[in-house]
Amino acid sequence: MNIEIIIAKKNFKYKGPKSWEETEPWLYAKIFEVGKMLAEKPHALFALPQAIFQIPTNVLQFLFDKNAMRTVGVKDEEEQEKVMGQGYALLKIAQSFTNSEAPHSWKVPKIKAAFLGHNYYGPGDSLGMLTFEEFWFAEAAYERNDMDGLIAVLYRRDPFRKQAYSEELNQKTLNDLKSLPELTKEMIVFNYQGCRLGFSKKFKHVFPTKKIEQENDAAPKKAPKKGGGWLQVAIGMAGDSSVEFDSLRKLNVIVALQMVENKLVKVKQLKRKTK
Repeated sequence: MNIEIIIAKKNFKYKGPKSWEETEPWLYAKIFEVGKMLAEKPHALFALPQAIFQIPTNVLQFLFDKNAMRTVGVKDEEEQEKVMGQGYALLKIAQSFTNSEAPHSWKVPKIKAAFLGHNYYGPGDSLGMLTFEEFWFAEAAYERNDMDGLIAVLYRRDPFRKQAYSEELNQKTLNDLKSLPELTKEMIVFNYQGCRLGFSKKFKHVFPTKKIEQENDAAPKKAPKKGGGWLQVAIGMAGDSSVEFDSLRKLNVIVALQMVENKLVKVKQLKRKTK
């Protein structure tokens, strides 16, 4: 997104994302840091558009400080109001950014375990590196508002996730990562919410959008009711065969969810025919 600021007939051009989805990982983290600061200093609203568009402080101050405007020749009251109007417009753009949907591309690709110094790697865009089994454990942790448990499922020492998911592996990861800064945990959970919302658009029968939005709004303040419908369908697809179930849980999450989506569509079509 391109913006232009005009002060004393000089044009200043800047570029920034219009939504969370468009942010680079470093900017995603920076905006969260600014958000934390604003919670403590709400009067410093200008810090948000400054972070989004990387506007230098010496330019930004002219938008909100009439004394600063006078130093560059903007002395007329009407002209000053026009300049300040640009500042208010920037704040509206920043508000629109913060109200945009959480991102489904993964913005926290790597985190470092406290004390040990080990790097842990995330689940990829749209959780695309998770198995179906990992996803249902992630969902279980999310539904009980267990941030540490969720993060332990999402992150691995091995960026290629070659080792199969196990309770032992999960517990080790949990122990290593539970001391992460709270802000980092919030960044990860928000990103996960964006992935869930993305799933609700891609797999509309598996995850009704309204239900996902309600659950995202509820977390982490209030635990949503257990869904589990998609998992029950998956178990039903495997039937009584332990081999089939084992194969299903090891599938890539996107592939498995598409299979469940197709199954639910067929069930819905069958119900219509039998009415």
